[in-house]
Amino acid sequence: MPRVPATTGPTIGDQPLSSAGLSRTNPQPVINQQAADFGRQLQDVGAAIQERTDADMVFRAETDLKNRYVEWEAEARQRRGQAAWGVAKEAASWWDDNLAKASEGLTSPVQQRLFRQTMEQLRTRSVQVFSEHEAGQRRESLANSATASIVGSINLAAANPTDASLITATKGDILKRTQVLAQLNGWAPEVAEAKRMEYLTNLHKQVIQGLVRDRPDEAAAYFEKNKAEIEGSQHAEVGGFAATATATRLGEQAAEQAWQTLGPKSDRDPVQLDKLEEQVRKSGLADEARKVAISALRERATAFKDARRERDDQLEASVNQAILDGKSAREIRSMPSFLSLSPESARKIVDFMESRALRHEQRAAAQESRADAAEARGQRRMAREGMGAYLQYSNPDTLRSMTEAQVLNLLPTLGNDLTRDLMEKRRTLNNPAKLAEARMDTDDFNHIAQQIGIDPFRTANRAQVGELRYRVEQMISAAQQGGNKSLTRDEKMNLMRQEMARTVTVDGWFSSAKDVPVIALKPEDIKNVVVPASDRREIADGLRAMAQKFPNDPRFAPTEDNLKRWYLKGKSSAAGLIPDAK
Repeated sequence: MPRVPATTGPTIGDQPLSSAGLSRTNPQPVINQQAADFGRQLQDVGAAIQERTDADMVFRAETDLKNRYVEWEAEARQRRGQAAWGVAKEAASWWDDNLAKASEGLTSPVQQRLFRQTMEQLRTRSVQVFSEHEAGQRRESLANSATASIVGSINLAAANPTDASLITATKGDILKRTQVLAQLNGWAPEVAEAKRMEYLTNLHKQVIQGLVRDRPDEAAAYFEKNKAEIEGSQHAEVGGFAATATATRLGEQAAEQAWQTLGPKSDRDPVQLDKLEEQVRKSGLADEARKVAISALRERATAFKDARRERDDQLEASVNQAILDGKSAREIRSMPSFLSLSPESARKIVDFMESRALRHEQRAAAQESRADAAEARGQRRMAREGMGAYLQYSNPDTLRSMTEAQVLNLLPTLGNDLTRDLMEKRRTLNNPAKLAEARMDTDDFNHIAQQIGIDPFRTANRAQVGELRYRVEQMISAAQQGGNKSLTRDEKMNLMRQEMARTVTVDGWFSSAKDVPVIALKPEDIKNVVVPASDRREIADGLRAMAQKFPNDPRFAPTEDNLKRWYLKGKSSAAGLIPDAK
């Protein structure tokens, strides 16, 4: 870089003129000498100023060029793979173009020379850096291509696991490409060999998987033949997979053959599992394959029975729906769905229809009003007998898991009313909000039941709890219908608490009397209900008056049972939900 030389001689102000320095006789030589010194000093100042100007221009040009190079370099360094090919030549061209442009603003040869001295050094470094970058990317691109070629060859062989010549060719490709990779990456011989074994192991694993798909009986043999080219650490895994896969496929084939030979020919034929398994045991299969075959047959048998059961459920449901719709026994017996029922299902429905017919005959033999009452009592008795089952099936999660056919087929067990109730509930539970509401209602009921001393989770209480729950639900339903709106959770809880507070005294005979909510009374409790004397007189008078007006109505007969039932009705509307004891 140019330097401004320091002045070594005296300046104009260093030595002031004095009379001592002047010749008294001829002062002109001294004056001439001083003038010459002054001129030289002016030349030195001018040279220094020019050097500073050159340096400023050079620095400005360097800064501008370096800034533009930084931008270009940042983009060029991001190039990878084939995108980096030719980047060294591009760097040289960039410098050639931009050096020429940058130097156009320099006005003197000195500036040009100084600028190029500095920038040529930077150009040389730049081209060298990008030559190395390009070479590295060429190596990386070649390595990636070689690796991709190996993977492609393995995939092709895996897709054609029975093509021995293709597998042999793939092994050759792996050897050649691995050698290329070793040269590019500078691998030691042992590293190159380990990599080759890795690729061969992958090849044989995929070929074995393909054989399992196409020729399962050859998978285990292929492993034994090629195990020397599979890494020892994977022998157990790959060999076990090959053996298991072969056994699985052979076992499934044996199961299919046995099922076709000895399996049921229609959905009404029995599954003779013992004969099916016996055929497999005589087939000569190895132990593992035989186990697979037997397991497959058992799964088939289970699936066959489940399908048949589902079909029976649908058939039985259609018959039970016809019963609910009021079809006669003759019409029922002629239905295709009834004729297709299993003997067990048909017997159950016939028994139900016969019992119903008996009740109808009993009704025909009596007066109509008494027959209707008897029919109602019969339905109630049937319902009461099924209350334990009702409690089980009315659980929201249990009921939601059942099909409508399965619910409908509870008819012979629960009777008309409870079956219809469950059917209506089941149809609402697909709505998440209704399901959540039903779960809360169940929890709230259990809580209230515990408050009055009834454990809803005790098995011995199932029938009692089921009956209580049904009555509570009937009361809630009646309240909602009467108010023409749905009750909130709090309103339901208040209603249940109110009903639980409506109690009567029940004589325990051998124990002390106790207060029992009307809604929780068992039919056999009615005879032990204590009616206060004042209420007894009033109710007895009312019954006598009504009996005179309606002499044929059994509800007004002056009996003890009627008296107590009318007393209970005055306490709670739930009294009408209590069936007869018999």
